[in-house]
Amino acid sequence: MTATIIQPQPAELRPLNTALSLLDSPWKPLILHRLADHDYRLAELQRTLTACPPATLTTQLAQLVRDQLVVATNGPADTTSYSLSRAGRSLVPLLLTLNRWGRTYLNEIQPVTPAHHDA
Repeated sequence: MTATIIQPQPAELRPLNTALSLLDSPWKPLILHRLADHDYRLAELQRTLTACPPATLTTQLAQLVRDQLVVATNGPADTTSYSLSRAGRSLVPLLLTLNRWGRTYLNEIQPVTPAHHDA
C-alpha cells in the first residue's frame, strides 16, 4: 500500500497532508517510536509490539523503508536490522509531543464515551 495523498487541497496544507500520509496507519508511529531507542531486528521489534500481527509489521516496515523513514541493514546469517533514517529521526520530537498530548487527552480531555476505536 502506498501513502495516499488526498487531492485537491490548498497549497499551504500539502506539507501537512504529506506528513500525515507517511504515518497513515496506527502502527507506523509506534514502530518509529520504538526505533528511536535503538536498532531492532524484526523478531525483537515484534516482541515489543505484541499486538501488531507479524505480517502487518513486515508490511509497515517495508513501507517505512520505501518512504525513507527507516533504513534496513542486512547483517550476518540473513538477518536484517532496522534503524531510523535521518528523516525518521527528525520525527522523534514530534512523536514525543504526540505521546504527551495523547497522555493529556486520555487523562483530562477524553469524553466519557469515546467515539474512537483502539488501534
